[in-house]
Amino acid sequence: MTYFVLQASRQIADMAAGAIHIIAQIEAIESAIQKSPAFVFDLSKSLIDMVCKTILKDRGIDPQNKLDTPQLLKETLKVLSLHHDELDQTEKTYDSLKRIANGLHTAISGVCELRNMHGMIGHGQDGYALTLESIHAHFVASAADTIVHILYRSHK
Repeated sequence: MTYFVLQASRQIADMAAGAIHIIAQIEAIESAIQKSPAFVFDLSKSLIDMVCKTILKDRGIDPQNKLDTPQLLKETLKVLSLHHDELDQTEKTYDSLKRIANGLHTAISGVCELRNMHGMIGHGQDGYALTLESIHAHFVASAADTIVHILYRSHK
């Protein structure tokens, strides 16, 4: 059995000294990969939420609890100036940045949908529900790892 490590997330945990909940979330994902792949979907979404809220809070913005994950991403991208709608979208550079930001939105939407359909906590499953396999959990965890790394490194 190969141990799964969220290497990029561990880098941001080092940068976010004292962010014990981020470290706990990373460790939970790494542990769940083999034991409980369905739980990884819940944990990956939660890690993205947590990092977005941490960035917003660090920037002096109240990360309202009513925001869903795609809305949190949108607000986070806006404060990081990676993309926001107020920029002149006719310029090719901004169009390219918007496409990349939309890619992050698409990835996060996929994570959220998988969490809702196949997560252990999400919207709940019946006791006989088929679960996705650990390869799917790796895929989702790796996507979350990349997303939070991009966001937090841009923040710092």
